[in-house]
Amino acid sequence: MQRYRDFAEFCSAARGDGGVFFVDYSCDGDGLTLRHVLSMTANGAPGTRFWYNPPSYSWASRPMAEVSGRPFSNLVDSLVLQPAGMHQSARRHRRLPLPPAIEAALAVPYHHDSSGHLVRSDPPPPQGDGAAGGVIASAMDLARFDVALAGDRLINPASRSALWEPARTPDGASLPYGLGWFLGTRDGRRLAWHTGLWEERYSALYLKVLGETPAERITLILLANSESLRWPTHFDEAAIERSPFATAFLDAFPARRSAR
Repeated sequence: MQRYRDFAEFCSAARGDGGVFFVDYSCDGDGLTLRHVLSMTANGAPGTRFWYNPPSYSWASRPMAEVSGRPFSNLVDSLVLQPAGMHQSARRHRRLPLPPAIEAALAVPYHHDSSGHLVRSDPPPPQGDGAAGGVIASAMDLARFDVALAGDRLINPASRSALWEPARTPDGASLPYGLGWFLGTRDGRRLAWHTGLWEERYSALYLKVLGETPAERITLILLANSESLRWPTHFDEAAIERSPFATAFLDAFPARRSAR
């Protein structure tokens, strides 16, 4: 990561700020790689433990833009949104407003105030062109993304499998994150998922059952205009079992048993 433009300055500022994400962020040597950033193993000695770090992950957009010579949002549009047929989706950041039709269709966000009443939230503030957020999409468009990902329209099968291969420590221990996806098992089924959260405004859950056959592969996509899809978790764990929505879905579609 140190070889990419402006990363040394980012590292110095992040280490200076410290806090939950950067107090032990190992970014000031040659050992931190883009794979560590994408697999959430950048904290501590790189590659030795899982620590969910969205600000670090967001910086993954910079090497992609630098190598390609194109803004990250342009890459997302040409390599993901357009091939997947996601015409109700767009990137949004400080210098890139949403198209008017998508802006008009954006769900109004709500949150609970100090007395517990549900009240309307302010619009989300602008953010940078980072890899940790900034995509506005409909649930149907995320379903189109899911179909395109499964159908090899976005990446080849080997690259797709790599997304869902757990990161491993130097001694071979499996970690609960691949490349951009939380990973786990339930009732013998491999799961891959991710959440989304814009505090006091939006939340999301995208859960995949990675079955061996097409009939075993199912996907749950939920978007909410509040924090209602959020559940208690820590930065060093992947706890899908605490999500009532995920457990209800998995219980409703149990693992298929082979006939004897």
